[in-house]
Amino acid sequence: MRVAELVTAALLGLFSIYLMWKSGEPAGWNSDAQRFDNVAFIAGEGPGSGFWPFWLAVIMLVCCLCIAWNWHRRRTPASRSTEPFLDGY
Repeated sequence: MRVAELVTAALLGLFSIYLMWKSGEPAGWNSDAQRFDNVAFIAGEGPGSGFWPFWLAVIMLVCCLCIAWNWHRRRTPASRSTEPFLDGY
């Protein structure tokens, strides 16, 4: 169970990094834009097209890091468990 918690946090962390990378792509119609130009507020327009996906992925990554930290400190019941994640039954 202990390893399953860490593996799940690591996979979700990698997925959130992928989402941050993809949400930072510039819009296809704007050839002048650089990567990650659209993840902030644009003056006079509001949030860019990748603002919400990027920052939600950042929050997800922070949550995964908190899970890994709690795993390391053995603060949760799953991180203290010695039972297998999937039993033979």
